Amino acid sequence: MSTSSITGTLGGVTSSVKGTLGGAVSKVTSLGSEWFNKLCPPEWRQGMKEKLMKWAKEYPALVSFLVSNLALSGPPLVLFAIMTLTIVVFALIVGIVVGLVGAVLFILAAVGFALVILLPTLFFTTLVAVATWLAGMGLYSLVKYLNNGELPSLGGGGGGDSNSSNKDTDSSNNSSKPASNGDSPPSGERRAPPKKLAPKQKQEDGDHGAHKKSS
Repeated sequence: MSTSSITGTLGGVTSSVKGTLGGAVSKVTSLGSEWFNKLCPPEWRQGMKEKLMKWAKEYPALVSFLVSNLALSGPPLVLFAIMTLTIVVFALIVGIVVGLVGAVLFILAAVGFALVILLPTLFFTTLVAVATWLAGMGLYSLVKYLNNGELPSLGGGGGGDSNSSNKDTDSSNNSSKPASNGDSPPSGERRAPPKKLAPKQKQEDGDHGAHKKSS
């Protein structure tokens, strides 16, 4: 590649860069002038200029003192303000970025440490749960096998057995009671007193009994 072609290429790149920078600067300048005109309209600026000129004519010594100080001390103050603003913006951006990165790293470290504890715990608890389930299923199958394929009733069968046992106990108690002559009154009823026999009936009963003995 010849020197002329390299020079032409560099010139084209330089011109494109200059055009881009010029367009950006013109856009920024136009935008700044628009905002400045909105904040400080031309009529207001013209009025302030006339007032300053009138004040300078009335107090020339004070105005010359202020202008000399502003001309000499103004640039350092402007540079200081720009530097301070730049440092503040840079510190905020760096602080935000560093804070985000530090927060992400801390979160990753904390989550990793928690996972180191959680994974073995979950492994152990899963093994215990599976062992408990297998033991329960084995016990269930054994009980079902010993009961001829059916599960024993927990609440329904017990009442029937107790009722039958109570019935057997009542029947045995009734059979063991001695039989009594005559009808016994049911419980809760009062027995009537025996009737008194008249003297004539008593004599007849006595004669009837003596006749039976003699015969």
